[in-house]
Amino acid sequence: MQHERRSLILFGSWFVLGITLATILMFAWFHTATMAAWTTEIEAWRNVGSDPVWWQRSDSHLHMTCSILTTIWWGFTLRLFTRVHPLAAVPLAVLTALSDELCQLFSSERTFDWTDQYSDGIGITIAIPILLLLARQTSWTCRR
Repeated sequence: MQHERRSLILFGSWFVLGITLATILMFAWFHTATMAAWTTEIEAWRNVGSDPVWWQRSDSHLHMTCSILTTIWWGFTLRLFTRVHPLAAVPLAVLTALSDELCQLFSSERTFDWTDQYSDGIGITIAIPILLLLARQTSWTCRR
C-alpha cells in the first residue's frame, strides 16, 4: 500500500512538472515578444539598469529555473521508468538546454546566447542535490 502511494505521488509530480515545462516552452516559443516584455519589466522593477550583467538578467533567472525543473523532471523520469541512476538526468538536461539554444539559431524572434548556457549550467548544478535525494528514495518507482 505504501509503495503504491509513493509511486502515485511521484508519477503525479512527474506529470504536473512535465505539463508545466511544456506550457513554459510553448509560451516562450510562441509568445516571444510577451516574454521579452515581461523580463524587461521585471528588470526595470528590480532597477538593474538597461543592460544588466548576465547574472542579473531576468532571462538568466528564467533559464536557471527552467533548467532546475527540467533536470528534476528527467530525474523523475529515470526514477519512475528505468533502473538508471537519477544523476543520468544531468547529461539529458544539458542536451535539452543545448538543443533549445541551437534551435534559436534558426528562429527569427529568439537569439542564441552563450550566457543562457551558463545560466542553464547553474540551474542544472542546483538540481543535483535534489537528484541525489531522489536516488535515495529507492521505493519511489513504478517498475517492479
